[in-house]
Amino acid sequence: MNLKIYVPILMGILFVSCSKFLDLKPDAKMRVPTSLEDAEALLNDRASMNSAYSPIPEAASDNYYLEKANFDAFTNLSEKNIYIWDANVDINYTNWQSSYKVVAIANQVLDILSGLNRSDNSTKYDLIKGQALFFKAFAYQQIADAFTLPYDKSTASSQLGIVLRNSPNVDEISYRSDLETSYIEIKKLLLEGIDLLPAQATVKTLPSKAAAYALLARVALIMQDWPLAQSAAQECMAINNELIDYNQLNSASLTPFELFNKEVLFHAVTAANVTLTPSTCFVDTALYSSYNENDLRKVIYFSKESSGKAVFKGKFDGAQNSFSFCGLTMDEVYLIQAEASVRNDQLDLGLQTLNTLLRKRWIKDSYVAVKNDGPGRTMQTILEERRKSLILRNTRWMDIKRLGTEKEYAVELKRKLGDQTYILPTGDLRFAFLIPIRVVNLTNTIQQNPR
Repeated sequence: MNLKIYVPILMGILFVSCSKFLDLKPDAKMRVPTSLEDAEALLNDRASMNSAYSPIPEAASDNYYLEKANFDAFTNLSEKNIYIWDANVDINYTNWQSSYKVVAIANQVLDILSGLNRSDNSTKYDLIKGQALFFKAFAYQQIADAFTLPYDKSTASSQLGIVLRNSPNVDEISYRSDLETSYIEIKKLLLEGIDLLPAQATVKTLPSKAAAYALLARVALIMQDWPLAQSAAQECMAINNELIDYNQLNSASLTPFELFNKEVLFHAVTAANVTLTPSTCFVDTALYSSYNENDLRKVIYFSKESSGKAVFKGKFDGAQNSFSFCGLTMDEVYLIQAEASVRNDQLDLGLQTLNTLLRKRWIKDSYVAVKNDGPGRTMQTILEERRKSLILRNTRWMDIKRLGTEKEYAVELKRKLGDQTYILPTGDLRFAFLIPIRVVNLTNTIQQNPR
């Protein structure tokens, strides 16, 4: 697919000046992409489009803990400082670069399409455009999760958002938009792309209508747009509502889930992070204890060491490594539907959705349905089950941030290493990690997060 022709794009995501960019000249023999086939090849590059998203949202969350001896043995200072929420941690620039690489490639594809006649092959043209719009929206959401403060309707227009790039032109000056504009743009990209996508993709590394609705539901949840979250989840479930029956999985396996299993709507993974190394990343003890003995997630997601500590083995891509699955899944859609329904005063629908999901997670015929215990307690149950279902899916940080704007659901984070305790209270500026110093130094128009 001659993907090396896109080196100029990769440099663009660093937001360097024109002179710095020209210091690294592409091979003169590399062909400039101009056709639908070229655009398709760009989007099919799984290594660029589906890999190396930022692991910060999982590494900074409270699903796991490290013992001091293991923490001290790690040599990557940046990743250690993410774990303790150091206010001045200098994030590895690839945590920013990799997602903006996706944005740059998507912009390159859209630029190619703008120079073509749609009527020559409207079906393929529309498919490629829809895919590019989805990839761009997905990358933006991942960036916002790590580098912006929680979305609050009352303050979003005055908070720093992300850099919105609308061209593959490396000379385009980069500025941060406000948070409200950032999320409106993500939503706009998805709404524009949904009708162009097939109901389900032929391969799960490519976007589909179902995946776009799932992402739209997630974004609506972040924006506290409960009607949109519910309707988008329902649209997704109208296309595909298949769930895995955990009774059919091998709980003894170290890799119980298959790559591209039937609950995966869109496949994506983060970059590696040393603190998430399976052998030293222990599951939070209170979280592990919260699973009922008849809940198959307890034996499918985790294994116990001889020391009694629980380690996570239930990666949704069937791997054992320090990368996290960060794509979109059917169980997340069920949980969004359940939460949004309750928030929209449709308590019975929310409970029905939650119970449908959990029946597939418990030992057959052992599940006792969650009953109507009022909206407050029911919501708390849904949020607890959301955490228990989506562990190490790169979503917990998003949830901690958004729930921090609601006093009744806010979580104060705390870590202990030896005699040292680290606390991240609700509303702290550290919920937006600093943009990598290298990026800010190269482009002084990008405003750094406050401290």
